[in-house]
Amino acid sequence: MLNLYFLLLFFMHTSSFHQHVLSRVQQLIAEHIDATIDTAAREGQKIAPVRIVVVLLAGLLLAANIDERSAALWVIFGLSSEIASYRVRVALGHDPVHPVRTRLLYLLTAALVSLAWSGMPLLYWINHVPGFEAVSVLILTAQLIHAQAFTYRSIPLLLVVGGIPSTMLLALPWLGETFASVHFFTVAFAVLLALGYVIASVHANRRTAQTLRAAQDELEYFAFYDALTSLANRRMFIEHLRRLISLSGQYGTRFALLLIDLDRFKEINDTLGHDAGDALLVEIGARLRRAVRANDQVARLGGDEFAIILQDADNTDEIKRICRRIADSFTAEIQFNGKRMTASTSVGVAVFPENGDQEDSLYKSADVALYEAKRGGRNTWRYSAANLIG
Repeated sequence: MLNLYFLLLFFMHTSSFHQHVLSRVQQLIAEHIDATIDTAAREGQKIAPVRIVVVLLAGLLLAANIDERSAALWVIFGLSSEIASYRVRVALGHDPVHPVRTRLLYLLTAALVSLAWSGMPLLYWINHVPGFEAVSVLILTAQLIHAQAFTYRSIPLLLVVGGIPSTMLLALPWLGETFASVHFFTVAFAVLLALGYVIASVHANRRTAQTLRAAQDELEYFAFYDALTSLANRRMFIEHLRRLISLSGQYGTRFALLLIDLDRFKEINDTLGHDAGDALLVEIGARLRRAVRANDQVARLGGDEFAIILQDADNTDEIKRICRRIADSFTAEIQFNGKRMTASTSVGVAVFPENGDQEDSLYKSADVALYEAKRGGRNTWRYSAANLIG
C-alpha cells in the first residue's frame, strides 16, 4: 500500500513536471514565433511565381546533367514544397485564430524548400557531375541571399531558411576529393557570408527600428498636438492643467486660465468655405502664441475654441497686458486666396485658486466669464465674477 502511495506521488509529480515543461515550451513558442514571421511570409509571397519558374529551370538543368528521373523527382519535391509554402503564406493572412500553429507550419514548409534547394548539390555530387562545386556554391548562395532578403525580421525563420543551406555549404569541402582543391575557398566564403549576414541584419534591423521609432513619435505627436494648428490638443491641455493644479495647490502659487472663442467663425466658414476657416484657425493659433510668454501654454480644444494657461499669475497687471495683446493681435486683417478676413475673439479669465481650486470649478468659472465677454459686445475679455482683480 505504501509503495502504491509513493508511486501515485511520483506520477503526480512527474505529471506536474511535464505540464510545467509543456507550459514553458508553449510560452517560448509564443514569444519567438511572433508576427515577424507574417511579415516575412508576405514579402516572400511576392516572388513565389518567380521561384516556381526557377524550380522548373533548375529541373531542366538537372535533366541535362544527370538524368530525367532524378530531375523529375527533384522538381516534384521542389514544386510541392514551394506550393505548400505559398499556401501557408496565404493562410497566415486569413488565420487570426490560430496564428502560432500556422506559423509553425510555415516554418516547416520553409525548411522543406531549403532542403529541396540544398539537396541539389548532393545530386550533382552523387552523380559525379564535373564542376558541381561552382553550381553548388551558386545555388546555396542564392538561397542564402533569399533568406537574408526576406527573413531578417524573424530569427526563427532565418535559422530555418538560412541555417540549412549554410550547413550544406560548410559540408561541401568534405563531400569528396574533387572539392578538396577549393576547401579553403569554401570555408572562407561561408565565413564572409556569415559576417555579411550579421552586418546586413544589423543594418536592416536598425532601419526597421528607426522606422518604428518615427511612427511611434508621429503617433505620440498626434495624440497630444492638434494636427491643423500644431498647438497642444485638449488631451495635452487637460493633463497640463491637472498637473499645474496639483503643483500650485502644493506650493501655493497662482495661475490663470483663459478660454478663447472666435466671434462669428461659422459665418466665415459658410461664406468663404472650410479652407478659409482652416487658414483662419492656423493664423489665430500663431497670433495667440505670439501674444503670450514662452512658458505659457496655448491649446486648441476643438473647432474655434482655444485655451491659454498663464503661469505665475501673481501679477494681475501682466494678465491684463496679455489680454490686451490678444485683442490687439486681431486688428490686422487675414488674407487667404486674395480674400480678406477679419476676426475677433472673446476671452474669459479665471484665476487659480480664487475662482476654483479644482479642474471643473476653475473651467466653469472661465466659461462663465467667456459668456459674459460675448454678452459684453465681443472682441473683449472678462474676468470671473468672483475674481478680486476684475
